[in-house]
Amino acid sequence: MILSERERTRQIGVHGEVVAPEWIVKLGLGNGLQRFGRNHRYWDCWGKTQAGHNGLWQIKTRVNTFCTGEPKTDGYSLFYSRDGQDPLERVRGALRFADSLNAVPHWVAVTLDVVRQLVSIHMGLIHDLRDPRIIDFKSRTDTLNCIVKDMFDPRIKPEWSNT
Repeated sequence: MILSERERTRQIGVHGEVVAPEWIVKLGLGNGLQRFGRNHRYWDCWGKTQAGHNGLWQIKTRVNTFCTGEPKTDGYSLFYSRDGQDPLERVRGALRFADSLNAVPHWVAVTLDVVRQLVSIHMGLIHDLRDPRIIDFKSRTDTLNCIVKDMFDPRIKPEWSNT
């Protein structure tokens, strides 16, 4: 089945928003996580942290290679806006929202290996990022908590490949 690029990336994103909370709860890193769905301006999930505090999670999902087949090593953009809003103002808005709920803001990066149907998940705190607009895999590997590495997931569809 051939998907439009928009539908392919939408399905990949939805899959990340499903699989990441499953693993976060399964590993005891969060409790009662609920998806906001496609309707929330900043966050994808809310629930309780491992310590029992309110938590918010922004989940970013992508495949592991460029269309050329080369592996992706660049960062994941957080709080991206298609409407032209200033990126730093968008971050400030997201953090104000988290503060208003007394919630701990988290980032989650989900990487899919479509060919082998594998998922890897990294998670951390927004406040620990050098630049809260990006999860930088090149310079911050010391603070990138890998919670799932190359786990088989039969729900990953071959048509999500970009190669």
